[in-house]
Amino acid sequence: FSIMNGGYLSKAVKIFPDQIEWVRKVVQHFADKPNIKLIIRMHPREFPNKRENVASPRVAQYQEIFSQLPENIVVDYPSLKNSIYDLFELIDFDLMSQTTTGCESAALGISGMACIYGIGNYPMNIINPVPKNEEEYFSLLDQNLAKPQTHSIDNVRKVFDWYLMLHTQAVISFDTQNFWQRAHNMQFLPRALRKIKKHL
Repeated sequence: FSIMNGGYLSKAVKIFPDQIEWVRKVVQHFADKPNIKLIIRMHPREFPNKRENVASPRVAQYQEIFSQLPENIVVDYPSLKNSIYDLFELIDFDLMSQTTTGCESAALGISGMACIYGIGNYPMNIINPVPKNEEEYFSLLDQNLAKPQTHSIDNVRKVFDWYLMLHTQAVISFDTQNFWQRAHNMQFLPRALRKIKKHL
């Protein structure tokens, strides 16, 4: 469950009014599921960091939500210095907002779901279920939690298809002097990635 830096959710694609309300509703939903552990990962830039020396104004709102959490819900604060990849080893399902976390977890075969639809940092609809409203969000969440969680090799393939397109076909060079020579030298990359995909 990954909270991004920022309190907004795009008006065109939001399922919840804002990110604070999304967090509040998800916490309430899991409070009634003591047999399921929810780990809430706070974005490091919500707290003082190298870029900003102060906490975001949203921290007080999050702290209010987190003040009386049941035992099955824990918060992973930046001060704990856990890598998100450490958490990926523990989780079966990933809830995220408009962030690439869902793509990173799916690359490891972990299923997940975003709290937005239509527009994201990667093609969410081809990797994870895409709810259109709050009722559908929690319905899909419960359906996924009810079934045995297994790592999806299909998700891995989809993510690496996306990475292949993103890093080889969606790149524009403005270095006209050396462009054609560099393009010739880079032809090996798509071939190499295709060979890797065959073994997934």
